[in-house]
Amino acid sequence: SNRDREALFSLYYAQNLLEGAPGPEAFQSAVVDSVDHASGRKSCVYNVPAAAWFWFTVQTTVGYGNQAPSTTEGRALIYTVGFMSIVAFGGILAMAGYILSRLSDDFVKRHGMHFLAHPSFASMAWGFI
Repeated sequence: SNRDREALFSLYYAQNLLEGAPGPEAFQSAVVDSVDHASGRKSCVYNVPAAAWFWFTVQTTVGYGNQAPSTTEGRALIYTVGFMSIVAFGGILAMAGYILSRLSDDFVKRHGMHFLAHPSFASMAWGFI
């Protein structure tokens, strides 16, 4: 809140002046330090592998629950972009399934195993896999 930032600013400004910093430098340093402290910016660590893992669990709908956005804006972003990526991932899986199906049909026809191309057998085989 603003009161917290103002209190932090006053604390940092007084501390900078006591340490002997000139007025303008003490002021600027107090502004930066109070904003960093109040927003948590200094404590935020970027972790690319963890972010990739989080996005993979969202995209594949696994969602282990060990990571989650804590702000309303972050949750809204995950709901929106996550839904779009789930749809895109579903499209990729559908295309991969189509390609595998065409490859297996081609293999079966080339090797004279036409009985394997029968829809009921194909359904059982793909269901088993």
